[in-house]
Amino acid sequence: MSKKKTSKQVIWDEENILYNESQRHLYGQMKIDEPKTPYEHEVEGAGAHSTSDEDDSDDEMSSALAQRLMQAQAHKKSVALSSASSSSSSSHGGHLPGDDDEDEDPEKLARKKAFLARRKAHYDEFTRVKEKAEEKNESG
Repeated sequence: MSKKKTSKQVIWDEENILYNESQRHLYGQMKIDEPKTPYEHEVEGAGAHSTSDEDDSDDEMSSALAQRLMQAQAHKKSVALSSASSSSSSSHGGHLPGDDDEDEDPEKLARKKAFLARRKAHYDEFTRVKEKAEEKNESG
């Protein structure tokens, strides 16, 4: 068997390059329109800072934003507490949207319980892999 020696040199298709250069005048150059940079130039007499009216509106917006953030954090904490209490009291380990066990037939309930068990096993896989790695390190 013979081995082919591959060349690592670049081979230019000079005929194609000359053809493309000769056709350049037919199409011209592409113009790319770029948007202006969103930079606000300084207004004369205003100095480095904005006017007091703008400062007031900025303060109002920042206080409104801060209030909304505090409300969102409080809501998040209450949702976390309610979901923690519902999952700890639930017998199958989790609450799915539309989870009404008393309204469902036994077949749907069995499928849902099987799904929840598979989901729990899937998310527990990381700990099993970690344990296997530790066993391998201890024995190896």
